Amino acid sequence: MSKKKPFTNQHIVPVSYLRRFATKGNSAYRIGVICIDKHFIDSIDNVGYIKHYYDIEGEDSKKWEHYYGKEIEPLYGKPLDGIIAGVTLSPNKQVILDEKKKKLLSKLLISQWLRVPDFLDVKIRQLPSMLNQIKKDFLVQNKGKISREIEHKIKAFGYPFSKRKDLILSIINREDKLSMYVDVLSSKLWIMYYNPYYTKVPFITSDNPVVAINMVSKSIHREDNGINNNRTAIFFPLSPSIAVAIYSTPIKNIIPEIDGEKRVLSEIDYQLVSTINTKIAEQSYKEVFLPLKYYEDLFKEYP
Repeated sequence: MSKKKPFTNQHIVPVSYLRRFATKGNSAYRIGVICIDKHFIDSIDNVGYIKHYYDIEGEDSKKWEHYYGKEIEPLYGKPLDGIIAGVTLSPNKQVILDEKKKKLLSKLLISQWLRVPDFLDVKIRQLPSMLNQIKKDFLVQNKGKISREIEHKIKAFGYPFSKRKDLILSIINREDKLSMYVDVLSSKLWIMYYNPYYTKVPFITSDNPVVAINMVSKSIHREDNGINNNRTAIFFPLSPSIAVAIYSTPIKNIIPEIDGEKRVLSEIDYQLVSTINTKIAEQSYKEVFLPLKYYEDLFKEYP
């Protein structure tokens, strides 16, 4: 009997991230899971993945799975430990985030936002029309400057479906591209929300945990939001007690003194926790994740 091939179950949200919402058991970290038609408790190793999701053609078929494991997952370890400890131990309204910490969190957030099916699958489907528009624009700009033979080859050029995923992943994970996104995000207004009532009503998470909300329309659809959209606010839970919030640059220009602060939520701020949790559940790919005690309390009351 052949051995199971490694890197088959490829997590679209890092195990090291899910661990922060889980409870350590005898042999595994366990978490509550809600799907459309069922709910259950399981190890974090067994959830939040899609088989072979990042696989590409060729000898280096696991290139992107290895990339996320080497370049992104470690950032959820000690680097994030330090930020979470700083938020937890600091008094209310103290500035927690400097530029270095913002850039670290920005890289985590951007990477997570772009690695999920909600983005990646859509871009793979859209690639042919995007290429057609690029070719059309090029031919218009270079009309009369290229031969008919070259023009014909450009029109006939296409990108095989089997190679589209690798192309999209190569583009979004280019260092210069990531650096540009990180610079845009880190220049905005950052707040670290601390929820002292997390044992009763924690922040939850999902297999698509970065929430971008259009503050005018309240839409969480990607076409209504973006890191350069001044109507977009971004929320990313880091643990049951802590969530990052990023607001637009115009808001930062009005109240720059609160940038990077810890804000302790009061009992009357429950609506904010509820809103973030609701939006995370709404946009999940397949699974919503709850801290174990919260899951057990919830389904004791609503089995």
